This record gives sequence, C-alpha cells and structure tokens, in this order.
Amino acid sequence: GALNTFVSQKYNFIVAVGALWDNAVFHVASVHPKLHFAIVDGSPVNNHDHPAHLANVASLFFRTEQPGYVVGVLAGLMEKDKIGTATHNTIAALGAYPGLDFIDSEMCGYYEGARRVDKTIKVVTAYAFSFDDQSKGNSIGQTQISNDKADILLGVANAAGLGYYQAAKAYGKYAIGFAADQDYLGTQMLTSAV
Repeated sequence: GALNTFVSQKYNFIVAVGALWDNAVFHVASVHPKLHFAIVDGSPVNNHDHPAHLANVASLFFRTEQPGYVVGVLAGLMEKDKIGTATHNTIAALGAYPGLDFIDSEMCGYYEGARRVDKTIKVVTAYAFSFDDQSKGNSIGQTQISNDKADILLGVANAAGLGYYQAAKAYGKYAIGFAADQDYLGTQMLTSAV
C-alpha cells in the first residue's frame, strides 16, 4: 500500500496519520528496521491486535482532552446563559469509533468542560463506526437534535463529522469542528477543537 510506496521511493522517515494505520505500520516497519516511522494517534499492533514496540517507530499522541475541555466550557456557558439557539441545556458529541483513546479523550474533555460550568447540562454521545460516512454522521446529528434536543454538536469523527455539522446547519443549531479550523463550513460553526 501507501507505506510500501514511500519505502520504495527511498524515504527514510515516514509518518502515518491515524490509528487505523497501526497494523500496517507494524508490518512495514518490521520489514524495514533501518527506516524510521511515526504514527499519529496510534501505536503499532501485531496481527493479534497486541501492541508491539518497534525501535524504529515513534507513537505520537496528543492530549485531546484539553481542546475538548475548552470547547466543552464554551458549550456549557452558551447553554447555561441560553445564548442564541442554545436553549435546551443539552449538547452532543459524535465519535468515529469507541475505544480509540484520542476520540474518547476529546469527548470526555468536552463532557467535563461543559459540566464544570453547568452542573445540570445533559451530554448525549454516539459513534458513527466510521471516519468517512457523512450520511451516518448527518443521521446521528438529526436524531440528537430532534429526539434529544441537542443544541451544540461536537464532531470527533473526521469526514463523518462533516455530515454531523450539516445536520446542525439544517436545524439552525451550532457545531464545533475537530482537529483543524473548520470555520469555512458555515455559520453553524462556533469554533474548532484544535
């Protein structure tokens, strides 16, 4: 795949971005111990899904609970003070997959930040079980807005989050972007957890 292409092109430092590269990095780095690899938001795992320490692989993790906490405080204050359409004292989050530390940490930080400033706030969460299914993200967003009365949606789901933010826009609610400045997506975007 892509990693072998970079190896064949004689790169000596290759970075894989995303936890889903964990097994591929293990295989390629094992075969090429003199090359250096890094994996963002993940660690190499063997075929039995067990972590594998390889001297030529650096695992890069971020404290995603911190930006999650900051945007949680923002969402909590908006709900507490009933700013704009934030009137139901309910916020929501969409994760790509459960069990991925960087996703769960960011969602947990969001919850903790909101609860810090608004003890009575309700936080609704769901998972898309995809990084790229925009229709699934949109459907979950619609459900959280219609059924749970969520006013502010935090997407921690890469491209699946794009559909989630579309639901916020369609219903006149707010959204918070993930991992990059996503203000360009529309007026529903309050900020991004970067």
